[in-house]
Amino acid sequence: MDSEEENNYLKALINSKYTYTADVPAFFTGFTDIDTEGAWVEHGSNNQMVFPPDWYMDEPNGGTTENCLVFYFPDLKWVDFPCSSEQIMICEMDAPA
Repeated sequence: MDSEEENNYLKALINSKYTYTADVPAFFTGFTDIDTEGAWVEHGSNNQMVFPPDWYMDEPNGGTTENCLVFYFPDLKWVDFPCSSEQIMICEMDAPA
């Protein structure tokens, strides 16, 4: 995610394809603070988040046990989540030429 617009686009896309169930509560975004607590970067890069955060109230709150950023149902705000949790991954890739 590179912008607030992309954040909103992804939330709309998720809402159009999924409904909340206990089996699908969250979607991994690829952002993590596993290297430096509180410094959220895209996994595998040094790209730090530069747009306004969209955290649920009182989030992030997991300290060193929750280091992956997810969209969390019902309104897909951000929550820090254990990286070992099995959730749906959102992957970004270049469009075919």
